[in-house]
Amino acid sequence: MGAGPMSTPVRAQTYHPLTYQSRHDGVANSILNGQTRLQVAQIPAPMDWNVAAWPDLPIVNETAMSGRNNEMRAGWAKLSHMGSTLTRPAQSSSGTKVILSPSPSKKSSADRAVRQVVAQGRLGKAVDLLVSLSEEEDGLHAIDRALVNFVLYNCMRRRDWTRALTVLDAPLIEVDVVGFTMAIKACGQARRWREALGVLREMQARGLRPDLVSFNTAMDALGKAGQYDLALELFTEIEDHGFAPNLVSYNTAIHACGRAGMVDRAHELLREMQGLSVRPDSVSYNTVMAAFAKKNQWKAALELLAEMRDAPGVDPDLISYNTAMHVCAKAGRWERATELLTEALGQGLQPDVVSYNTVMHACGRAGEYLQALDLFGMMEEVGVVPDRVSFNTAMHACNRALKWQAALQILREMEARSIAPNVKSYTIAVDACGRAGEWERALELMEEMEVRGVPANVHTYTAAMDACCRGGEVDRVLVLLEEMDGKGVEPNVVSYTIAMDAMNRVGKWDRASAVLEQMVQRGLRLDSVSYRTALSTAGRAGEEEGERLTRIVHESRQRGHARQRGERNGPGEGGESSDGDLTGGYGELFPTGSRQFRQTQTGSSTLWGL
Repeated sequence: MGAGPMSTPVRAQTYHPLTYQSRHDGVANSILNGQTRLQVAQIPAPMDWNVAAWPDLPIVNETAMSGRNNEMRAGWAKLSHMGSTLTRPAQSSSGTKVILSPSPSKKSSADRAVRQVVAQGRLGKAVDLLVSLSEEEDGLHAIDRALVNFVLYNCMRRRDWTRALTVLDAPLIEVDVVGFTMAIKACGQARRWREALGVLREMQARGLRPDLVSFNTAMDALGKAGQYDLALELFTEIEDHGFAPNLVSYNTAIHACGRAGMVDRAHELLREMQGLSVRPDSVSYNTVMAAFAKKNQWKAALELLAEMRDAPGVDPDLISYNTAMHVCAKAGRWERATELLTEALGQGLQPDVVSYNTVMHACGRAGEYLQALDLFGMMEEVGVVPDRVSFNTAMHACNRALKWQAALQILREMEARSIAPNVKSYTIAVDACGRAGEWERALELMEEMEVRGVPANVHTYTAAMDACCRGGEVDRVLVLLEEMDGKGVEPNVVSYTIAMDAMNRVGKWDRASAVLEQMVQRGLRLDSVSYRTALSTAGRAGEEEGERLTRIVHESRQRGHARQRGERNGPGEGGESSDGDLTGGYGELFPTGSRQFRQTQTGSSTLWGL
């Protein structure tokens, strides 16, 4: 970013009267009488007008005024006709200054032109026009603070951070604190946290003092981009600049703490607010509750909900109850989640689709599929329209209860409601059929997905492989594994484990060994289930081959442990789903029987993650 204008004079250009003569029809030369040079400078004024000043000129000092008064009046009149307005000469100890301010016509035409192109949706053209005006010798006089902020406001509104920075980079355009803050907001909305922080620092470098709104906006930009530590550093910097953090400051800091997993610090900030004159609002409480939910601290979240009910001027809203229901659902407290739904109704709140989906999910996870279906049917009775997540959640509850026919019925009802099933919908249905031994129906659903243009993902294929494994169709398991590779779908450790188990079941040790080697070559982490299955495969591959496979299994297991200790989960390896569903993991794929497979969980979520 360029140096840009400051609040003190930054430009001084000197013109010889003869040069000025050609541009202004000799008026300047007649005023100055060729005795001196004309200096044009940008001087601060109450309205930030640009001015032209002639200090200490022999012809305009008090002594010379008497003899040249008529000539100067004529010169001023001519200058006025050329698009400028001269005010009455102002006396100073150093002489008389003639103030040149933009004429109403010049300013109005520039203002009108810029606003017109913005109204036409041509923000880039407006920025170009503003910059070109600033580069004209007298065009800068037509640009005032309101026009600059109008352009920056539209950059912010349209999240056009690049054009906002173009305005800031223009060396002749003066931008105030409000304008800089809008540029920070534009960067933050576009997740350009480095640029947002850079604008804040540039403002300080130009001698402008950021206000509390500037700091809050920059904190919000950093928090949205996941730069929680930097956001908290700015929070502490607020007091260093002589400001007292306000409600927005605290809520932004609490949000950053919660997203960073610093739940204790988030709670401390809430208590700190209560000890000051900053009264927490529902957002403050809800944000801390969400932090508790992220750490599965359901008791602490419910205590905070109870505290909200007793706090003066703060009433729990629907977000409060949804958050409390969510943390109870994650903790398997389906009864408490159901009570909270009833309690919200008793408080005069209107639970929404998220409320019902959350409690349905809690019931489904607990095996209470009838309760989940009752809630599913209740939604429309109370005027809540089920969405795709609602149908997926109801299907998932049926799947958990091994009610595959009910799951398929819900899938078909979903289509009848003109709600297109997505990959999760089909994956749940495939798994439900597979767990009931209906492997043929599972494969039919896979074909239906392809016809309807819904690409199967690794979890769909893995569910289909499990269905075939349960049904004794072990050869189809390997066919599906190869098909995944052919369609660019990367098998995961569960896929390979099911394939190994299928081959082990029918005594095809050589094929099981090939699957094991392929899994290890891909560098996949071996969990306890895949580790035991791999060792079982190695133990049946013959003495020499078995020793080799056992060695690489142990080495792979150790690498996996080292990676898990040194790295966080990447995208798709746990946590919340990206499309707003309740959870983001994937569910039960392993057959039960002589080889007991544990329920696989990804992060804190169950298999199909709704």
